[in-house]
Amino acid sequence: NNAVDLICDAVDLLRSAERWTEAMELLGNVTNPGPGSNAARISLLRAYCLTATGKTLQAEAEIKKTKMPQRGEPLYPVAKIVESRVQLTVSNINQALDLIAQAIVDTPIESEYYPECLFLAGSCYYALVGQSAAAPAQPTGPAGKSDSDRIMSESGGPRAAATETFSLLIQMSPDSRWAQVARERLKQIGAEAPPTPPEPGAQ
Repeated sequence: NNAVDLICDAVDLLRSAERWTEAMELLGNVTNPGPGSNAARISLLRAYCLTATGKTLQAEAEIKKTKMPQRGEPLYPVAKIVESRVQLTVSNINQALDLIAQAIVDTPIESEYYPECLFLAGSCYYALVGQSAAAPAQPTGPAGKSDSDRIMSESGGPRAAATETFSLLIQMSPDSRWAQVARERLKQIGAEAPPTPPEPGAQ
């Protein structure tokens, strides 16, 4: 209904501002979201906030009881972002990469979620930079190379893949909070961030 939609919209704004406590309080006001997409949206937003505050087990439980959106549905990228975040939090980095790669493929570039998808992909490669220095590469399994392995292979390893993904994010969405963090992470791996594109009409 309209009231639940308005609450979800408000939670989305709080989520974007990383105001997790307020977001969770608002979500707690919804006791009966009704069937369909509203119920899924409430559950996915709750799971997102839980992962962001380190409550991974609770987020996983929320995901398990949610009817996950299918490819092509509006909430599909949100679902993949949440699932990927959960896997990244517990260091299942290749699984996190494959989940977010599905979202990148199926999310329109103009979507509000696209920059976050790129950020998550870059964060997975960034995590692999540290991991690869301390341990052997994760196996790809009998099915052969996953999408994430292919991207790393084509880019020249996790550092190059992180640099490429974060740089694309900065170029596409230079003023987003995701781009701000991406610039910091590029510095931490000794890579240079691309220049910020000039404003339209600038000399």
